[in-house]
Amino acid sequence: MKKYNMDVMNMKRFMCAAALAVLLTGCSNTQNNNNNNNNSIESNPITWDLGKELEIISSKEYVNLNFGSCPEARLPSLTECYNIKAYYTGNSELTNAQKIEKFEEYCVYYFGECDPEYALFEPQEYGSVPHEDLEINGISYSGHPKISDHKDKLESGEMELSYFVYRNIEKNQYLWWLCETSLEPHWFNRGQTLGIPGDGTNRVSSWIPSDLGEPSFGFSGNEITADKSFRLLDGELSVSGAVKFFEGEYFRSLPFEVDDDISFSVHGVDVYNVSDDVCAFNILFTPAYKNIPLEYGGEYISYNNNDNYFTINGQALMIKKNDIDVALHFNPPVIEEVGEPIKELVSLESAADIVSEKLSQEVMFDVRSVEMIYRGKTDLETNTALLNPSWKFTLFNSNDGRFYNVYIDAVSGECSYYSYSPL
Repeated sequence: MKKYNMDVMNMKRFMCAAALAVLLTGCSNTQNNNNNNNNSIESNPITWDLGKELEIISSKEYVNLNFGSCPEARLPSLTECYNIKAYYTGNSELTNAQKIEKFEEYCVYYFGECDPEYALFEPQEYGSVPHEDLEINGISYSGHPKISDHKDKLESGEMELSYFVYRNIEKNQYLWWLCETSLEPHWFNRGQTLGIPGDGTNRVSSWIPSDLGEPSFGFSGNEITADKSFRLLDGELSVSGAVKFFEGEYFRSLPFEVDDDISFSVHGVDVYNVSDDVCAFNILFTPAYKNIPLEYGGEYISYNNNDNYFTINGQALMIKKNDIDVALHFNPPVIEEVGEPIKELVSLESAADIVSEKLSQEVMFDVRSVEMIYRGKTDLETNTALLNPSWKFTLFNSNDGRFYNVYIDAVSGECSYYSYSPL
């Protein structure tokens, strides 16, 4: 599994290149095919039975689509939807003193304390405050100045902030908040999983849940409602129980305000063996707006250019029941509706027909999932993504060993796709 091999000192550049927390790793420039036969596209009121339509297309005999490997879709319940724009906003209305106070509150929420020894920052002018890198047990860590050493200059505004870091290497605790462009922390690690004896080479500042390696089990689509249980550090928990807690109680307990129309939507759960008798759930998620998830990314080798398509690669690791140990991309964007409400969408059956028409008729593609998501491009000048409701078909081509994500704009019927191989 690919590792995020970056020190904290490189993270500002990483985030500036993807200021919307857009991970472009697995998303590429899609090959667009405008659907010219618009008269054949059937649009239905949004109250149609999506589950029933999935049954219909699964039973149809397509020459190039096999639905035999496709789990039951986890489709949203809708009455209307909108085109939307999504963006991240900074904390320009807060003083540095208020930002420091909020940072300390976040640390207390996630770690139960905020030890000044480990509360660090990076100024907007990178490198303007001298500091030395660290090497502990043969592992290198990028150095950062302590807030406590420069608090007067920070609070007076003489020194501007770019991001905060809380890093207690001994306890494997880590939090990164790019306060320049985000209202909430982007990444945290409470250290429970990293505290389990391993090879000792993982750095808390660059470690994400999928770095655990290859999962023992994977659940996607409606499989995440499975009652199959695994033993965590403090007892047995089902996959469905983990998802229910994450999307419900945990989401509502976060230490920051989230718009009532925004939620977390889980699209997969990977199960890892972290020791001989302990498992952990890596919950794969993305923000959703009015029940429609935003497009998610992953760790892929892509065979097309990404062309600035918006994706989020949310991961949340659960090693204890009703608790999250590590999370990445935990800060949902601000979302605004664009235009009038959409009352009708391209039917799922029409979308499947378009997919079949646009792909090669000589190859049988295995359908791995069918989803309704928000998809669109990011304007890098404004750091705003314009997103449309779209059908997403994830296919596998056994001839070339590649996966294909095929998208049908659920309003226009336009078709686009890209191919990739998971790392």
